[in-house]
Amino acid sequence: MVEAVALALKLNATLARDDLHAASLKLTELSDVMGRPPFENTAAAAPAFASSATGHLLKGRTDLARRDALIAQRLLSLLTGSAPWLVVQGRLQVARVLLALGETNQAAALLGEADAEYVPASLFPPNETEIRKLTAAIAQVHACDHDPEPLTVAEISVLQYLPTDLRSAQIAGEI
Repeated sequence: MVEAVALALKLNATLARDDLHAASLKLTELSDVMGRPPFENTAAAAPAFASSATGHLLKGRTDLARRDALIAQRLLSLLTGSAPWLVVQGRLQVARVLLALGETNQAAALLGEADAEYVPASLFPPNETEIRKLTAAIAQVHACDHDPEPLTVAEISVLQYLPTDLRSAQIAGEI
């Protein structure tokens, strides 16, 4: 278990440096460790699953990212009373993954939980910045969650020319 948490922290550090090659290697190591039973039922494995979800997301493996994010979310709820900064960080990491996967409501719920548990004078001050960033991102998604206005007849007539090589003036001449 200690090995998995250490690998998760190393994976997070390589992701923070945008070192995708090193992150890919750490993700492979972490996946190997996480494959040992009964790993996915151990609450202390939550940070490893959160990091794994982030790594899978960056590699375009959305199904694996979603799976590990949901496992991490479940395990984080079991980590009560121990290392609150770790729980907050894990929830923020899972919220980022879920937001990227389009699960805005789940991301907002996790963000709310993280915000409620966050202590400003904690040992991990970057969480405050992350909470603000995620709050803004979720608000932006919710602001776009309205039905678009229907296209006008003129806009619809222009649409048929967009895949062509015609310039704007030529399209205007055609209409």
